[in-house]
Amino acid sequence: MKTTSCPLRLWVAITTAICFASNNMFAVVNGMSANPEPLRYEQPDGTETPLIYLRGDEYYHWMEDTNGYTIIQDENNWYVYATTATSTAQRHIEATSNTVLISSGGRIGYVNPKKMGLLPHLALKHYVVNEQDANANDNHNDVADQYAHLEQ
Repeated sequence: MKTTSCPLRLWVAITTAICFASNNMFAVVNGMSANPEPLRYEQPDGTETPLIYLRGDEYYHWMEDTNGYTIIQDENNWYVYATTATSTAQRHIEATSNTVLISSGGRIGYVNPKKMGLLPHLALKHYVVNEQDANANDNHNDVADQYAHLEQ
């Protein structure tokens, strides 16, 4: 009486396929850009924000309005325009390595960031300066290259 068993070749083929599939499932992805489509977010009072773009990659990401002004969430979860903790004079010259993004108090959709004296692309300036100071690896510099045209 013969017993039915899986032939050795079939067993090896199945095992190899499983190993190959599991290795590909855990492959390292070098980078992923943010969704290029703008989105609306809900403010704490239930109203929607104007369109907001997500920028950056998995290492450094930020939000901007349609004109490039940096947006953060404040301590009360409102989407507000960002400013820097440096003085206004320093901000207009260039972001420095000790720049910290903080709330300007101006809620997106309620104020004009240009009339408030804010500058666009603050998060990008903050990122580039701090990455240069930290001598980060080359993958992080892709973000600065990707958005370099915004500064021109």
